[in-house]
Amino acid sequence: RRKFLKFNFGFFMTNIHIVNFPLAFVNILSGSRVRLFTMSDLWVAYLVVLLYSILYFFVMDRLGMHFYPIFNPRTSFSVVSIF
Repeated sequence: RRKFLKFNFGFFMTNIHIVNFPLAFVNILSGSRVRLFTMSDLWVAYLVVLLYSILYFFVMDRLGMHFYPIFNPRTSFSVVSIF
């Protein structure tokens, strides 16, 4: 648990999350044009979530890599355990 917290609040992860916000803001200000989302964008997003969930549950979970407590079926924070 200490290693997990040390990793998540360490220099690397903090910089990634702090630097992402200004970069996203610059992208909003200097972006070329507005792109409207369509239904195909929604279905592609659903597909990506489904594939990542399958990868997480059947590969990463079996290897003992638990990155997200909400996806981990062994915790009370899991969305799956609520149902």
